[in-house]
Amino acid sequence: MEELPVMEYKQMAGRAGRPGLDPYGEAILIARGGEDEVDYLIRNYIGAKVEDIKSKFLTDKNLATHMLSAIASGYASSIDDVMRFISSTLGYVQGGFHRNEFLRDLLRRSR
Repeated sequence: MEELPVMEYKQMAGRAGRPGLDPYGEAILIARGGEDEVDYLIRNYIGAKVEDIKSKFLTDKNLATHMLSAIASGYASSIDDVMRFISSTLGYVQGGFHRNEFLRDLLRRSR
């Protein structure tokens, strides 16, 4: 068995209520052990900070897929359009692209 990441737990707990239908939501964690497990769940899920998010957008496979999707959907019809699209993503920001030429070269290689 594998523990849920904190982010996954908080995502599920955050969806417990139905907007417009319920005044509040409820999420329940069940501890099968004693007080030690209750403390563990509170410390490691309820009170824990979520893990950092790392974008997988600019991997070769994902970049090619998103680039083709942007072109096929009519959202982009040139490298400049694709650059505008990609430069607004989390992957672009996390990638630390200070010069767009690096990304343009990456796009050209993905063709």
